[in-house]
Amino acid sequence: MVVHLISSNGGVGGAEKVVSAIARCAPAKGWRAAVVNPFAGSEGPEALRSFYWPVPYYHRATRRAAQLPATRSWASSVLADLAPAVLHVHLRHATALAATLRRPPGTVWLLTHHYGAVLDYQGRRLASALDRWACRRLGQAVAVSEAVREYLVGRCGLEAGRVAVVPNGWGGHPLPAPLAASPPTAISVANFRPEKGHDVLVRAFAEVARRLPTARLALVGSGPTEPSVRALVSRLGLGASVDFKGRVSDIWPELAKADVFVLASWYDTFGLAALEAMAAGLPVVATATGGLTDVVGHGRTGWLVPPGDKAALAQRLAQLLTDGSLRRRMGHAAQETASTRSEATMADRYYELYGSLAEAAWAEGARHR
Repeated sequence: MVVHLISSNGGVGGAEKVVSAIARCAPAKGWRAAVVNPFAGSEGPEALRSFYWPVPYYHRATRRAAQLPATRSWASSVLADLAPAVLHVHLRHATALAATLRRPPGTVWLLTHHYGAVLDYQGRRLASALDRWACRRLGQAVAVSEAVREYLVGRCGLEAGRVAVVPNGWGGHPLPAPLAASPPTAISVANFRPEKGHDVLVRAFAEVARRLPTARLALVGSGPTEPSVRALVSRLGLGASVDFKGRVSDIWPELAKADVFVLASWYDTFGLAALEAMAAGLPVVATATGGLTDVVGHGRTGWLVPPGDKAALAQRLAQLLTDGSLRRRMGHAAQETASTRSEATMADRYYELYGSLAEAAWAEGARHR
């Protein structure tokens, strides 16, 4: 059995998509799976329960530090009952919790690090220090990109031989573009957080709109910086050209209505949203940071520009929105690239890793018996 220990407050992001994809295919790989979430948020458990179904889902709401001792006891009890051969840990609160738990002999504890140096970027020194300590305690890790691997080895001090790279994979069913003509449209799918660079994107799009007045920008996501981004859109007079879509349960219809995908991140550990866009046949304009450099083939599947360079971002966006031949050529190449990076490919690599680690742990335990 593999148990996924995740700290998820109710929303569905990249880590949740990865866990769902891996856990759902467990029976086909000869495994059983469960998901344990000790840090469920206020949105209610049913949304995540249905998201992970038919995988068993266990949750506990933990919102205050005073609840942590009880949460720790609860997690220990659930894990003891499930008795997994592999405990697979995701996201930082779950990582910190796992680092304080007793590890039964002969079991494998594995961390997937989804966020790399984002805590350092945000200036959250205490949280970053705690995360690095917890990573060292767990020891065995998966990085979702080469940038995250460099962080785990160079910044966290993990042994290079104990860090594997397993890129995230996309899943779902891309839709064909509608037959009816639509305004030239760029789409960005990213939660509204400082590191996602929405302010840079909006300022770059203002230049695109000056060159191409019919252009539209769709922003999918939600988060704490959304009010300031809305205010910036209003100040720049872009209210009629920028659509705030909020969270969407199915991204494929939104991608089908767009011509170009764009991310202006200051830091991005992988860029699963960009990979989904590529699967939908969209060329990508993104910043050359973190895992995005692993996803986007510069000059082939899209363009990479320096973080914060709104002039370069505007130039590449305008180029793709106005050049249909280039857009189709890059979109086709993007789709071809994405076809090799599916959830199925990702899951295969994880179960191969589970098997080899579990076999090594069993052999080690046998030597000590």
